[in-house]
Amino acid sequence: HAIIPDYWKFEYWLCYIFPPARAVDFVIGCCMAAIYLKSKEESTRRKSICFELTGIAFLAIGLYIYWMTDSILTSEAFRYNQIFIPAAAFWVYAFVLGKGPLVKLMSNRFTLYIGNLSSDFFLIHQNVIRFTTLFLSYFIAMSTIKYITPVLCFALTVAACLIWKWLQQHVRLRRKA
Repeated sequence: HAIIPDYWKFEYWLCYIFPPARAVDFVIGCCMAAIYLKSKEESTRRKSICFELTGIAFLAIGLYIYWMTDSILTSEAFRYNQIFIPAAAFWVYAFVLGKGPLVKLMSNRFTLYIGNLSSDFFLIHQNVIRFTTLFLSYFIAMSTIKYITPVLCFALTVAACLIWKWLQQHVRLRRKA
């Protein structure tokens, strides 16, 4: 079966190219910043936990929509944008407050190291997703791929980023020598 490139699909155009769709992300961020700046209350552990749990609830809803339904909302463009934005917004706010257990868990050395790979991750991840999906589509039923692909793609992208960092360091060392 043929895999249609995303840039030919309407939902790709709507989510990635159409500027008003990207404005929604921006407005959500501005609203969260305004709420934080106007909040006179001191950040508390309870408030942070509340935002973390709300983000987890929205993540669960997004995963349910992605895994259990077959609609335009489960297309790749919507999946990575509109479905998970509410969860991300609540987690960003929880991280700004900085007092919940999820924030503490995600602030350890390993996750900070992975976070420092984010610029390389951003550049590499789409290629990894495309090649992994294409490769898996020849060996595994498409209905199974959506369960395997996220974990496999994350691991492969981290590996590719680590290899890239290693290569960059060695090239820099040779230039200095």
